Amino acid sequence: MKFSPHASLVFRKNKGTSEALLNFSSKAFKALSQEQSNVGIFIDFAKAVDTINHDNLLPKLKCLYNFHQNTLDWFGIYLSMRSQFIQSECQKSASLQITCCVPRESILCPTLFNLYINDVLAHTSYFDQSC
Repeated sequence: MKFSPHASLVFRKNKGTSEALLNFSSKAFKALSQEQSNVGIFIDFAKAVDTINHDNLLPKLKCLYNFHQNTLDWFGIYLSMRSQFIQSECQKSASLQITCCVPRESILCPTLFNLYINDVLAHTSYFDQSC
Protein backbone atom coordinates (compact mmCIF):
# COMPACT_ATOMS: atom_id res chain seq x y z
CA MET A 1 0.00 0.00 0.00
CA LYS A 2 1.35 3.41 -0.94
CA PHE A 3 1.08 6.35 1.46
CA SER A 4 1.30 9.95 0.40
CA PRO A 5 2.21 12.05 3.45
CA HIS A 6 2.89 15.08 1.29
CA ALA A 7 -0.65 15.13 -0.05
CA SER A 8 -1.74 17.06 3.02
CA LEU A 9 -3.63 20.23 2.22
CA VAL A 10 -3.44 21.58 5.77
CA PHE A 11 -3.16 25.37 5.90
CA ARG A 12 -2.13 25.75 2.28
CA LYS A 13 -3.17 28.88 0.45
CA ASN A 14 -6.18 28.32 -1.81
CA LYS A 15 -6.41 24.67 -0.74
CA GLY A 16 -9.33 23.34 1.24
CA THR A 17 -11.76 20.49 1.64
CA SER A 18 -13.02 20.73 -1.94
CA GLU A 19 -9.48 20.47 -3.27
CA ALA A 20 -8.76 17.52 -0.96
CA LEU A 21 -11.89 15.65 -2.04
CA LEU A 22 -11.23 16.25 -5.74
CA ASN A 23 -7.61 15.16 -5.33
CA PHE A 24 -8.60 12.00 -3.45
CA SER A 25 -11.46 11.19 -5.86
CA SER A 26 -9.15 11.45 -8.84
CA LYS A 27 -6.56 9.15 -7.27
CA ALA A 28 -9.27 6.74 -6.04
CA PHE A 29 -10.84 6.36 -9.49
CA LYS A 30 -7.42 5.80 -11.04
CA ALA A 31 -6.54 3.15 -8.44
CA LEU A 32 -9.92 1.43 -8.81
CA SER A 33 -9.47 1.23 -12.58
CA GLN A 34 -6.20 -0.58 -11.84
CA GLU A 35 -7.97 -2.84 -9.29
CA GLN A 36 -6.09 -1.35 -6.34
CA SER A 37 -7.45 -0.50 -2.88
CA ASN A 38 -7.89 3.01 -1.51
CA VAL A 39 -7.84 4.51 1.95
CA GLY A 40 -8.50 8.19 2.61
CA ILE A 41 -8.14 9.82 5.99
CA PHE A 42 -9.72 13.23 6.37
CA ILE A 43 -9.23 15.02 9.66
CA ASP A 44 -10.60 18.42 10.63
CA PHE A 45 -7.75 20.19 12.38
CA ALA A 46 -9.74 23.39 13.07
CA LYS A 47 -9.24 23.13 16.85
CA ALA A 48 -5.97 21.21 16.71
CA VAL A 49 -3.81 24.33 17.07
CA ASP A 50 -5.28 24.62 20.58
CA THR A 51 -3.65 21.33 21.55
CA ILE A 52 -0.06 22.09 20.53
CA ASN A 53 1.95 21.64 23.71
CA HIS A 54 4.82 24.11 23.95
CA ASP A 55 6.98 21.57 25.80
CA ASN A 56 6.67 19.22 22.81
CA LEU A 57 6.89 21.80 20.04
CA LEU A 58 10.19 23.44 21.02
CA PRO A 59 12.26 20.21 21.22
CA LYS A 60 10.75 19.12 17.91
CA LEU A 61 11.85 22.40 16.29
CA LYS A 62 15.35 21.76 17.62
CA CYS A 63 15.72 18.05 16.86
CA LEU A 64 13.79 17.67 13.61
CA TYR A 65 14.33 21.07 12.03
CA ASN A 66 17.66 22.21 13.52
CA PHE A 67 16.38 25.55 14.77
CA HIS A 68 19.16 27.66 16.29
CA GLN A 69 19.04 28.11 20.07
CA ASN A 70 18.41 31.87 19.78
CA THR A 71 15.37 31.15 17.61
CA LEU A 72 14.13 28.51 20.06
CA ASP A 73 14.54 30.98 22.92
CA TRP A 74 12.51 33.56 20.98
CA PHE A 75 9.73 31.05 20.28
CA GLY A 76 9.76 29.99 23.93
CA ILE A 77 9.19 33.58 25.03
CA TYR A 78 6.64 34.21 22.28
CA LEU A 79 4.58 31.16 23.27
CA SER A 80 4.94 31.41 27.04
CA MET A 81 4.33 35.12 27.53
CA ARG A 82 0.59 34.67 27.25
CA SER A 83 -2.14 34.15 29.80
CA GLN A 84 -5.90 33.98 29.97
CA PHE A 85 -8.70 34.64 32.43
CA ILE A 86 -12.48 34.44 32.54
CA GLN A 87 -14.61 37.46 33.26
CA SER A 88 -18.32 37.38 33.97
CA GLU A 89 -20.11 40.59 34.86
CA CYS A 90 -18.20 42.00 37.84
CA GLN A 91 -16.09 38.94 38.62
CA LYS A 92 -12.77 37.95 37.11
CA SER A 93 -10.83 34.71 37.59
CA ALA A 94 -7.15 34.51 38.32
CA SER A 95 -4.93 34.74 35.27
CA LEU A 96 -3.37 31.44 34.18
CA GLN A 97 -0.39 30.90 31.89
CA ILE A 98 -1.18 29.25 28.54
CA THR A 99 0.97 26.13 28.05
CA CYS A 100 -0.72 24.84 24.90
CA CYS A 101 -1.90 26.54 21.74
CA VAL A 102 -0.36 28.67 19.05
CA PRO A 103 -2.09 32.02 18.57
CA ARG A 104 -4.50 31.59 15.66
CA GLU A 105 -4.27 35.19 14.63
CA SER A 106 -0.52 34.86 14.18
CA ILE A 107 1.02 34.45 10.75
CA LEU A 108 3.22 31.78 12.40
CA CYS A 109 0.25 29.57 13.34
CA PRO A 110 0.00 27.58 10.06
CA THR A 111 3.76 27.09 9.83
CA LEU A 112 4.17 25.98 13.45
CA PHE A 113 1.19 23.65 13.15
CA ASN A 114 2.57 22.03 9.99
CA LEU A 115 6.00 21.60 11.59
CA TYR A 116 4.34 20.10 14.67
CA ILE A 117 2.34 17.45 12.79
CA ASN A 118 4.69 16.90 9.85
CA ASP A 119 6.11 13.66 11.26
CA VAL A 120 2.75 12.10 12.24
CA LEU A 121 2.98 9.34 9.62
CA ALA A 122 6.43 8.38 10.88
CA HIS A 123 4.79 7.39 14.18
CA THR A 124 1.90 5.37 12.77
CA SER A 125 1.72 1.72 11.81
CA TYR A 126 1.29 0.82 8.19
CA PHE A 127 -1.73 -1.23 7.21
CA ASP A 128 -1.30 -4.86 6.27
CA GLN A 129 -1.97 -5.22 2.54
CA SER A 130 -3.54 -8.65 3.04
CA CYS A 131 -6.46 -7.26 5.08
